[in-house]
Amino acid sequence: NSLHKEKISYIFFKSLSMFISKYIKKQKNINSIILCGNLFSNKVLLKNTYENLITEYSIVLPKAYPLDY
Repeated sequence: NSLHKEKISYIFFKSLSMFISKYIKKQKNINSIILCGNLFSNKVLLKNTYENLITEYSIVLPKAYPLDY
């Protein structure tokens, strides 16, 4: 049962990262992306969003607003 919940959570955050990436790519005149906020403390979301966007954008992980790990 615990493994099932982990898989659902993984799929949710992976899907959310794909949604965020697709939404950003539809926008015009964006050069840099700032990934901040507690939601990005989730490793799956941060890793996948970063990997989906790094080839097209400059990614910033601000030190002034660190993620809560």
